[in-house]
Formats: sequence, structure tokens, C-alpha cells
Amino acid sequence: LIFAMLAAVLVAANNRACPPNEAYDVCGSSCPPTCESIKATEAIMCIQACQKGCFCAGEYVRNAAGVCVLPAQCP
Repeated sequence: LIFAMLAAVLVAANNRACPPNEAYDVCGSSCPPTCESIKATEAIMCIQACQKGCFCAGEYVRNAAGVCVLPAQCP
């Protein structure tokens, strides 16, 4: 019974509505890729910790306006 309840909660959490080109994750990166980070010439320090929320899907990255775009669309 506990396993069934846990599975139901995880399925419900994964079905949260996110903007276009984004997907909900219960354990996403605390330092997701951005237009700024993919063009950085120096390593970016990041603490590895799970974050719940909507994250850019696939190869999309977040731009300065907070929208997930393809890297080719970064300024």
C-alpha cells in the first residue's frame, strides 16, 4: 500500500504543467545550463543538489529572459 501511494505521488509530480520546451523533474540540477553558462570560458562552480521544478528539456538552455531556447538562439 505504501509503495502504491509513493508511486502515485511520483507520477503526479512528473505530470506538472511546464512552459514549452520544459519538463518537470523532482531532482533536477541546481545549476541547469543557460545561454551564459554554455559560453563560459572558465569552469562554473556548482553544488550538486536536487531541485524540484521545470527544467529545459533535451538540448534546450535557459536564456536571460528565463525561456528555454536552443543554444543556436542564444545571443
